[in-house]
Amino acid sequence: LFGEKDKVIYEANLSWVNEVPAVFMICKKKDAKTNKKNYDEIDLFTEIMTPAKMSPNLVLMSECEELTDRFFTDKTFVEYYEKVEPYIEMIFFTDRRGFGKEKNALVASFDITRIKGNVEQVMNDMTVFTHIVIDLIGGSSLKAGYRKEAEVRRREYDAKKSRELAEKNAEEVKNKKEELKNQKMNKPLTREQ
Repeated sequence: LFGEKDKVIYEANLSWVNEVPAVFMICKKKDAKTNKKNYDEIDLFTEIMTPAKMSPNLVLMSECEELTDRFFTDKTFVEYYEKVEPYIEMIFFTDRRGFGKEKNALVASFDITRIKGNVEQVMNDMTVFTHIVIDLIGGSSLKAGYRKEAEVRRREYDAKKSRELAEKNAEEVKNKKEELKNQKMNKPLTREQ
């Protein structure tokens, strides 16, 4: 009725992936701009990369080329990626925020309205693909040079966010003071006055 799509969304906290400072997203090309707006991490940390096996309808934005290469050189990943590629809405990993207390989160969203044929098999492929992504992230050992650069970027990002929050709080305090001042000035006169 409202043009909504049927989706399957996998969300996973990866508490054991503390050592992977990375952000990446695979999404439809037409959604890339919106996703950059909605996810600060994508906008600030990632660059567009174009692996050879990537569909022209999708875009990969990644902070870590090493991690991206690990995905697209893994035979099992490529095999299942090709099976689920027509249904991918978004595959998003960040070490910046999770769904609970863990920082690392993975979201895999698939559009199932276009499935033709054996729905059960495609759903199974989506589940297996998501687990492959989790395993590849968890098994990643990144170079020390990359880690240092990533940590510097994260410190700069956190400092920027802290400044923005402080500015926002100062602005709110200022607005409240002005509001109170205006209320006092516009206070109706009493009968005696």
